[in-house]
Amino acid sequence: MKKSIITLTAMALGLAFLPLADSAFAQPLPGPNNFLPGAVSSEPEVPLPVVCFYTAPNFKGLYFCESGTRTVSTVPVRWRNKIESIAVSDHAVVRVCPANVLQGNCSMIGGDIIKLEPGLLDHVYSYAIKQVY
Repeated sequence: MKKSIITLTAMALGLAFLPLADSAFAQPLPGPNNFLPGAVSSEPEVPLPVVCFYTAPNFKGLYFCESGTRTVSTVPVRWRNKIESIAVSDHAVVRVCPANVLQGNCSMIGGDIIKLEPGLLDHVYSYAIKQVY
């Protein structure tokens, strides 16, 4: 008898807090277009740059993506001689080079490339991603 009273009391208390769950815990996360009420931001948030490298034209095959500003002086061996297309997000540019340490006849890419030019096709050995506003 005592156990059932405790269970019923716990259930009643749980139901009593359900209306709070919707308003207190279901708040949207802050973001560039979704600030919490009363939040003040001096600068708008700019999404991180994202660049994806694909092993086939038209963004097909195996791929890897990088986000944020970064320089990769030497592409890992498993991706060498394989990159054929590159997807570049808004707010990003990528400098791709046919030699290590950003050397050689590099190209700046500010948008999607469905098939790399002959000098870079299967010859992306280093790259640098920058954020643009």
